[in-house]
Amino acid sequence: MPRQDAFTFVHKGLRTLIYRMSSTMQSADFSDQAALPQVTAEVGHGLELLAEHGGHEDRFLFPRLLDQEPELVRTADNHHKEIHRKIDALHPALRTIVEEPDATCRVEAGERLNRELNGLLAFYLSHLCFEEERLLPVTHQALTDDEIIKIRISIQKSMPAERYAEFLKLMLASANDPELVALLNGLKAGAPPPAVQHLVQMFEQVLPAARTKMLRERAGV
Repeated sequence: MPRQDAFTFVHKGLRTLIYRMSSTMQSADFSDQAALPQVTAEVGHGLELLAEHGGHEDRFLFPRLLDQEPELVRTADNHHKEIHRKIDALHPALRTIVEEPDATCRVEAGERLNRELNGLLAFYLSHLCFEEERLLPVTHQALTDDEIIKIRISIQKSMPAERYAEFLKLMLASANDPELVALLNGLKAGAPPPAVQHLVQMFEQVLPAARTKMLRERAGV
């Protein structure tokens, strides 16, 4: 039976978020000042989610791995610090570009901002690969499946319901069919029917109706 995975499912959702942010920024018309608040709000919110995910790992996961592989955990922690530094540098630029009255200056600032965002996102994607390739095996050495599940539950409980739903929708939109069927089966086996129905409703909000129907049939829910 496959081991519990502390990284891959949520990382798929983060990659989807990153791709959306990159597409929004690189296709933005910075000469159109009226359109920029929506662009910067979307990207700024995405940056908050990326930073928040790192905080979850710092608080709930990394301390459990430190004794097993201290150097790898310190490397991942340093990645997080660099990510936070880059994100902190981007937020003021997102705010000020909306207020720039000169269209030429806005376009030039938008091009710089796009390059800076791309640099952050490239680093973040590399970091996700590092965690999956180097730290995922460490979780299997240091933790039982039950312990990994408890960590995920602790992370979920640390968030407001609306925020957790936001992360979950990203993950559902990014997962493949076997992963989604396994998620339904796992919940069906250990959770009350209302929880299963709530997850099905999340599927219906995120996925095409035909795919949701197929997944429910495969999982028997």
